[in-house]
Amino acid sequence: MSKESRSTTAQPAKNPGNQFPSRLIFIAVVTRVFIDTSVQIFFPYLGFIAQGVNTSERLLSRLIGLRSFTGLLSPIFGNIADRRGYRLVMSGGLLASGVGYLIVAGSSSWPIMAVGLFLAGIGTFAFGPNLSAYLSGQLPFHLRSRGLGMVEYAWALAGILGLSLIGWLIELTNWRVPFVILGLILLIASGLYQLLPAAESRPQKRKEPDSSSTTSFFDLGHNARSTWSVMAAGFCIGIAGFSLLISHGVWLQNTFGLSAANLGVVAFFLGMSDLLGSGLVSLIGDRLGKRRSVLIGSTFGLIGYLMLPLFETTLIMAVIGIFIARSSFEFSIVGNMILLSEQAPDRRGKALTLGASFSLLGSVLASFLAVELLNIFGILGISLFGTSTFAVAIFLTRTFVRESA
Repeated sequence: MSKESRSTTAQPAKNPGNQFPSRLIFIAVVTRVFIDTSVQIFFPYLGFIAQGVNTSERLLSRLIGLRSFTGLLSPIFGNIADRRGYRLVMSGGLLASGVGYLIVAGSSSWPIMAVGLFLAGIGTFAFGPNLSAYLSGQLPFHLRSRGLGMVEYAWALAGILGLSLIGWLIELTNWRVPFVILGLILLIASGLYQLLPAAESRPQKRKEPDSSSTTSFFDLGHNARSTWSVMAAGFCIGIAGFSLLISHGVWLQNTFGLSAANLGVVAFFLGMSDLLGSGLVSLIGDRLGKRRSVLIGSTFGLIGYLMLPLFETTLIMAVIGIFIARSSFEFSIVGNMILLSEQAPDRRGKALTLGASFSLLGSVLASFLAVELLNIFGILGISLFGTSTFAVAIFLTRTFVRESA
């Protein structure tokens, strides 16, 4: 059991009467809005930031892949959180992210930016999955889709509010100012997260092997095959989603000549697509069932990506096409994370951080290939790439995944 759960001064983690922890959900959403804005800022403004550090869009997209690659370290932080407490790891993650984005703001060349992105990536992926694990311990399973789905509103709000404001801010000042603001806010949040109530770990059903062994680290219990299959499906969904996220700004800028402010307006509408996806999960995910939600979302995602080339006729049609594809992706990836939250409940921090690593590994692959595919094949390359990976996700979920442990 974690140190946090043994604390006598912290509030108990138990949720009497299956009460919905509204205050914690609100705090999580606000924090995630700033984290997700810092993650998404590169998607629409990739070209402007690349010009600011005198590098190419291709190289900068690969540096963003480096940031995503740090997510492979997140299981280490999940293991620490399961044993030492979620607040410690979440607070440390916010601190690292804040420092990292301040370094990005002060960078004058791509190597300095790489250092900042690496540090920010470690912080982001130490914070995010462990926030989900922390909240999962506060939410009964029959309210899990509602609670975690509401937290995922933050990704959409980051586009609706954060990226829209950043577009105007870049027009008025420069690309560095938003990073300074975001970095300082995350540093403040790091201190505030130490004040959250402690979380109680779910007791182990049997004695764990030595945690230092590789076997123990990857041991996910009796439901391991289903758990790993959920992660593999998340990997495929991550490939599809990130390939469009990282390339859509360049596509719209090159095809329709949009300015930073124009891209901010587009980000507002695309944020609405993310809100639609996560909102639907929170509203109907518990009733549909977690596994069925992933299957439905992935099927719509496959159709949406397949249709992308048909929407390249005008700017409005292109935004509609991205809207359909992104809302389906958001529904799928949020549903996948919620499905994973009860696959190995006595190893939840480990399972969720491993799952995040899988989806982030997909985003790394996409970041190295997406802009290249766009340059060579146009939006058709992104379309076929996303369609095929969604198809694999559907196969894995239908064939190997159970609803819960």
